[in-house]
Amino acid sequence: MLEIHAIHSADERVIQYLRLHVGVDGHCALELTIKDLAGQLGLAHETLYRSLKKLEEDGMIERNGREITVL
Repeated sequence: MLEIHAIHSADERVIQYLRLHVGVDGHCALELTIKDLAGQLGLAHETLYRSLKKLEEDGMIERNGREITVL
């Protein structure tokens, strides 16, 4: 988590977190709420929501409820 906190870009923090928690199938089931995850990443929950939306729009992830697929 210290490495993730050292990353300045919110999008890059989110991607790095997902890379560390993704399974071999490319899926990451979020066990935390968005607010809790944002706290762990050192981000405001609004910033995390925006980052997830941007990453999805950019085609880097797909979201389905609490499951995220890294593309």
